[in-house]
Amino acid sequence: MYLDVFDFYSDVTVFILQSKDMKDLKNKLNLTLLPLLIILIALFILVHHLSWISVKKERLKYQAFKLSAPEENRNISAHKCLGHGYSSRSCVFRDIDYDLHHKKFKYYNPSESHVVAFEEHFALLDFPEKFVTLKSMVHRKTLYWTIAKTFEYLPIQKNPECVVHDDVLLWQAMQPINIGHVIMDDLFASFKVTENLGLSKNVRLRVILMEERCASKVCKRLQQLWFPSISSEPVVHFEDFVETYSRCSKIRFKQLYVGGAGSSSMLGNLRYEGKYDRKTDGYSIGNKFIAKSFAMFKEQVYRRNEVHSPPYKNQILFYNKTRLDPTGSRILTDRSIMNLHDVTETLKERFPRYEIKIVDPSTYQSFVEELQDLAKTRVLITPPGGVMFMALFLPKGSTLLGIDACLGPKIEDCGNAEIQRIFSFLNMNSFRYTPELRRSAFSSFSRMKELYRKNMRLDIYRLMCLLEQVLGHENIV
Repeated sequence: MYLDVFDFYSDVTVFILQSKDMKDLKNKLNLTLLPLLIILIALFILVHHLSWISVKKERLKYQAFKLSAPEENRNISAHKCLGHGYSSRSCVFRDIDYDLHHKKFKYYNPSESHVVAFEEHFALLDFPEKFVTLKSMVHRKTLYWTIAKTFEYLPIQKNPECVVHDDVLLWQAMQPINIGHVIMDDLFASFKVTENLGLSKNVRLRVILMEERCASKVCKRLQQLWFPSISSEPVVHFEDFVETYSRCSKIRFKQLYVGGAGSSSMLGNLRYEGKYDRKTDGYSIGNKFIAKSFAMFKEQVYRRNEVHSPPYKNQILFYNKTRLDPTGSRILTDRSIMNLHDVTETLKERFPRYEIKIVDPSTYQSFVEELQDLAKTRVLITPPGGVMFMALFLPKGSTLLGIDACLGPKIEDCGNAEIQRIFSFLNMNSFRYTPELRRSAFSSFSRMKELYRKNMRLDIYRLMCLLEQVLGHENIV
């Protein structure tokens, strides 16, 4: 019993001693941590105060600058952008200048903390050298555009003749001598850019080309497609545009659109999407068609060119390419349909209710004439190449029958596999006519041209089978 009592008191004594040690330890910790906590709080207050002082100085500086400017001259430039990185960005700028002496665009905002864009989660306080690309994608000989930020208020432009009141679009053609690139990578892409940035249909838009002048007749003819489909005036080159304002020291743009890549379009040659997964600044292409946007684009082109689609479409239209020989006569090319005469004679007997027409699209006198021809077409049959993209102006219910230029052992090697990749996005009826002849290899360019010619002889029976699917058996004799 005495032993049990002794053990009990021993345990109580140890517990009391341990309790005293804990209290001492706690007191020591309090004496150590309390100063550290006070120091941390003081540092936090100091940093916050210094930050507040910095912001206050910036505000005072801004207010002082604001007060130093006349009340009527406290305007600034403004802009908004879509996309991320120069390869997918499009922007609209308001109230900016082009300095004719320094050959620079100027953006006015006195605030040094004004953010102009975000890249890689970082805020940009100034415009980088490569801010946008003027093409609809980074391509050969691509020009980049930027603007210099000036920490001033927008100066008053006293000369009204130096102010451009129309909305202006700066653009660089993707491939100015190729109809497919002009239609899709330029006209449609520019329409998509201005649509994405909120341009109203009723606003006048002038297109100015920032590129080298081209001397070829084809290039000049394709440049005429801009007016009036997109541009309210015939397009001019930037050097010529600036020359008209030579008496001005600065040209004031009330609203300027730049950057073709925000159209999310690299439309004329979708093989680049497979060849280059990402553009040069590391961002994905994101190339998709939007059928609704294209329908609006086609409606605008028809309306501005005053073209109307007739209720009945009774034409089967063949596009066939030709070229001029040294004597000035037109001859067939490597992509021409070689047996077209036999094909059309057979189709006239098989489909007597339809007019069979053959035309070289380069011989149209104007874009309007070509649109009027397409407006009454039920089926368009084209050889491979950019000319196929004129099918985008076919009226609703019409069909494209595109001929592949197959020079490889697989169907994926065909030159215009875009038929399925493009027109399917637009809810357009389209068929591929793929020649059966394949090649395993060719030893020379002349051999390749010979195979092209053999490929471009159409099988009349196969062609009629495709047309029967399109037109229906009620139209067959």
